[in-house]
Amino acid sequence: MGESPERILIVDDDPEIRNTCREYLQAQGYEVFEAPNGLKAEALMGSKPFDMVMSDIVMPSTGGIELLGYVRENHPDTLVVLFTGHGSIDLAKNAIRNGAFDFVTKPFNLQDLLQTVERTLEAKRRLSSEFPHRALQDLRNMTSAIDVSGEGTPEFLRRFSSVVRKSFRANAVRVYLADHEDPDSLVLMSSSGRDEMIGGDLWQKAIDEAWRSEQGMYISSAQRADSVSNGKESNMMSTALTGGGQKIGVCACGRLQTPDPFTSRDLKILSLFSAQAGNQLMNYRLTDNLRRNTSELRTINRVVSRFSGTLDSETILNALGEGFRLLIDYDLFGVIVIEESSKPLVYFRLRSELPDSVFLYGPLRDRIEKELSQEVLDESLQVRIVTTFRAEGNVDTSRLAGIRIVQLAEHSQLEGIMFFARWYPGNDEDLDSTFMPILARQGIGALSNARFHERGEQNYIQTIGALASAVDAKDPYTHNHSRNVTAYSLAISDYSGLGESDRNDVRNAAMLHDIGKIGVPDSILNKPGSLTDKEFNIMKEHPELGYRILKPVRAFANLVEAVRHHHERYDGSGYPMGLEGEEIPQKARILCVSDAFDAMYSDRVYRPSPGIDYAKEELRNNAGSQFDPSLAYAFLEVLSERTPEQILSSYHHELGR
Repeated sequence: MGESPERILIVDDDPEIRNTCREYLQAQGYEVFEAPNGLKAEALMGSKPFDMVMSDIVMPSTGGIELLGYVRENHPDTLVVLFTGHGSIDLAKNAIRNGAFDFVTKPFNLQDLLQTVERTLEAKRRLSSEFPHRALQDLRNMTSAIDVSGEGTPEFLRRFSSVVRKSFRANAVRVYLADHEDPDSLVLMSSSGRDEMIGGDLWQKAIDEAWRSEQGMYISSAQRADSVSNGKESNMMSTALTGGGQKIGVCACGRLQTPDPFTSRDLKILSLFSAQAGNQLMNYRLTDNLRRNTSELRTINRVVSRFSGTLDSETILNALGEGFRLLIDYDLFGVIVIEESSKPLVYFRLRSELPDSVFLYGPLRDRIEKELSQEVLDESLQVRIVTTFRAEGNVDTSRLAGIRIVQLAEHSQLEGIMFFARWYPGNDEDLDSTFMPILARQGIGALSNARFHERGEQNYIQTIGALASAVDAKDPYTHNHSRNVTAYSLAISDYSGLGESDRNDVRNAAMLHDIGKIGVPDSILNKPGSLTDKEFNIMKEHPELGYRILKPVRAFANLVEAVRHHHERYDGSGYPMGLEGEEIPQKARILCVSDAFDAMYSDRVYRPSPGIDYAKEELRNNAGSQFDPSLAYAFLEVLSERTPEQILSSYHHELGR
């Protein structure tokens, strides 16, 4: 029967029955108490725990049925057996359906009584260490109702400790978690109930034993003398919170007002509660880290997507400046690219209130001068591209909190630096991010590609310009013709909203549209009068000749058709193939308008310029016959806002000469 005798309470208004039962059961080694009615029984149960209660159904004041309800509500681990006469057997059967363990019919013999007691106590012992347990339903409810990811750790632990206190009828519950800085130290995170009723030394013993033990612990006044707290006997139970196979904290419960001791079954169920909570906390920590990492990676992906499709350096730098600000709390972001035979590319994105003095002297300049020469830095300040942003708070520019420098050569063929600076208030940790190097590598790589493309494009445009100049030089009266046609074609393209790639093709095709005239004799090109039919037929060969010259060059693949067909007419009467309407490539239709306008507006060897009004009128009169009407009227709209000279001036930087 264990270290102490099992305790039975006999409740009956007949003293003879009580005495008989008590004497007989005491002789069997049980500890037996008596009560004449339900009220007296409740008072006794409020002062000491009982393993079972045997009660008459019909008694004055509080009867057996009412007492059963009290026991089920307040002492659910105590089993109830009812005495009943033949007239109240139906009541006894109904009581069993409502939670009574068994009933004994009066009159009974003592041997039957003993068998009932032994059967009941055996069931009690089994229930005290085995499942099921009423708290399992609370565990299921807790699992579905409490979600740490939705409410955060403090609120989750508050609700968890409240559920544990209710489920185990504890007066107080405490939850401790291991300190992040010192995993061997436990920190009180949550409490429920009146935990001050239980002495701090008893709480400490409970958490210490649970932290050291693999199974947890439970103690009661019958087991340990040190379970007395504040002059009252206490029952304690505690177990470790575990997650991911490791201990992360402790949950401890205390009963001070309820005499019923915790059982091994209680401890098993509490360990399930604690394992569930521990797993949720561990998963939350892991997912929270993953969530932060995922958020940073998504930010990087969004930023990279902004510049991955462009070869424009400034677009890339703007995207990087804004993107890095989402990852790290910088006050100044800078990129300085050093290039041979060219001015450096310099970009700064900084807080709007930062003064120029941060570049001219002080700790930032001193630090950058260790990476770049003073001359390069001074030149950089003359050509810098600057964007600003607003941020909360003020900075002390006399105190540099931190600077982080990345060498461009580590990730590309570029020479120079990328850097981030932070002034007080702040610290160098503000410039740290797990995934910042990923964005730096991606951005520097994209910037390197852009600079390579931009240098190649500049060389390409200069080459095209040289070829166009070679053609124009054959006729001193039309030596600016290719340049003019290019500017007018760009104006039409921009007005029409042409995409960047198509617009570049139009520009380059316009520069080279007359390249075939290299094969036309100077006597025909420079003839002051009208051409004969034979001479005109030779002149008409220049678009096809230009096509054949450019066709083998892969870089010209998207513009050769425009060169070939820029003398086609919208009505189909042009050359070399007599294409009509939409059959003519759009780029060629743009060149047709620009080429004809420049021919009409410019001076020629055989006549002076007839003037702008004449050229505009010819555009209107021939829209739909020689010219695509939509493009002709688009150019007329451009000419209504700007003179030809203003158009030429606005596109001067793109003409390559």
